[in-house]
Amino acid sequence: WKDGIFGCCAYGPFHNHCLMAAFCPMIAVGQVIHRLKLNIWGKPSSVAESTGVFQRIVAATLAYTAFIIMINVVCMPFDSAEGYVEPPSFIISLWVIRSMCHYIYLGFLIYITWNVRHHIRKTYAIPEGVKSGLEDLCCAVFCNHCTAAQMLRHTTDYDTYNATCCTEKGVPDDVPDIA
Repeated sequence: WKDGIFGCCAYGPFHNHCLMAAFCPMIAVGQVIHRLKLNIWGKPSSVAESTGVFQRIVAATLAYTAFIIMINVVCMPFDSAEGYVEPPSFIISLWVIRSMCHYIYLGFLIYITWNVRHHIRKTYAIPEGVKSGLEDLCCAVFCNHCTAAQMLRHTTDYDTYNATCCTEKGVPDDVPDIA
C-alpha cells in the first residue's frame, strides 16, 4: 500500500477524500470502483457492466438515507425518554424494517469494500500482513472508513491532483482514472 490503513489524515482531516470516507464511505468506495472499472459488487468486469455503477451506488445511498430519515421522523414521538409510551404495532414494524435495512446496507458496504480492497491487493501485488488471508475482510468490517480512504489514496496521486467530493472519480474529470 502507498501508506497505512490509518493514514486517513495524511493530507489533513478536511481533505476531500478524508471527508468522503468519514461521512459517505459507500460513495467513497464507489469512486474507487469507478476508477478501477469494477462492477457493483467490486469485482472485475466488462466496460458495459461497470458503466453507471457509481450512479447506482449514489442512488442507493440517497434512497437508503431518505428512507431511514422518514422512518425516524415517524418513530420520533415514540423514542422519547419521558416515560414509556406503548408504541402502536406499526411503529414496532417500522423499527424492525429500519434495522433490517441498516444491516443490509452495512453488509453490502462491507462486502464491496472487501472485494475492492482484495482486487487492489491482487492488482498491485501487495503482500498481506496477516497470514490467515482475512486482512481485507477485517479492514472492511472494523475500519471501513479508514479502508475507503486508503483505497482512495492508493488509486490516485493527491500530491499531483486535487480531490473533489461529489464526482465519479473523486478527482477532476481530466485526471486519468488510475493516477
